[in-house]
Amino acid sequence: MKGGFIPIHYRFIGGGLIFLIGSQLIYYGMRFNGSYRLGGPVWGIVSGVHSLIVYGVLTAVIGFAVLFVIAGLILALDSIEKTKRIAPEEEIPLSPPIVLSPEQIEKQKHEYEEMLKEAREIMAKDRERAEAKQRLEEQRKQDVIKARRERSAEDVARAGLDDFL
Repeated sequence: MKGGFIPIHYRFIGGGLIFLIGSQLIYYGMRFNGSYRLGGPVWGIVSGVHSLIVYGVLTAVIGFAVLFVIAGLILALDSIEKTKRIAPEEEIPLSPPIVLSPEQIEKQKHEYEEMLKEAREIMAKDRERAEAKQRLEEQRKQDVIKARRERSAEDVARAGLDDFL
């Protein structure tokens, strides 16, 4: 009987889900429709089932959250304890300090000065590019303003000519 056979536990799960969803739909339908009566027997049943579902789900969620937090803390504390037992602190030998000769110090000083000089040149070029870009923007703005003035003067002249004619 492999064709249409559904195991009984799937039937129970499906029936339970249909009951949960259906009872919630009835609850909210009665609530928003305005047909609930606080003293009515149907409302008492529907409201009780709703409360059981809501508080049951909240309890399950809080329980699982607490379980995961406690399990995480236990695992973290256990791993800390294992690392203390396995790897005691080892002393790392320090390398001897590097001693430079006067020639090496002079060479490094010269390289540093060259690097500073190149950096200053690059910064000066960047500053010049920015200034040139700014001058170009200002020139474009002035050209636009000049073109607007000329257009407005031409428009006034044409309007005066049209009025005259």
